[in-house]
Amino acid sequence: MRELAAWWVVLCLVWIATLSSWSVQEVATACALAVPCAFAALGARRAEGSAWRPRGQWFAWLARAPGAIARETVGLLRIALLGKEAGEFRELRLPEETAEARRAARSGLSMFTVSVAPGSVVVDSAEDGRVIVLHSLPVGGDGLDRSVSR
Repeated sequence: MRELAAWWVVLCLVWIATLSSWSVQEVATACALAVPCAFAALGARRAEGSAWRPRGQWFAWLARAPGAIARETVGLLRIALLGKEAGEFRELRLPEETAEARRAARSGLSMFTVSVAPGSVVVDSAEDGRVIVLHSLPVGGDGLDRSVSR
């Protein structure tokens, strides 16, 4: 039941975060439609047989996201206006996690965190989750990359 509730909260927040304007109807819709999506997410996780065991401190990575989003958005505008060079592919190595559930959680949360800002996107990951491949633009930010690789 806790996992179902956690999925519901996350899915509601994702919906609400993407709204351009808030209204009671939109929030109610988010809350209602997150219910079947939470059941689907729970069912998919169980069908795959995976488990995540995140460390609480990893959620602090997201505290850096608003600053990174703002900084990288300005960098992208500079690239668009000045026509600077294209990005590059690079590997980001994640610290070793001994437990499979911790490794899966670190890999998934790391991929989400580095992709949340517009300057980089995950394009691939190693089967074992220890290395992720990013496409990064030269927008002056790698703070999120540093956070997840510690």
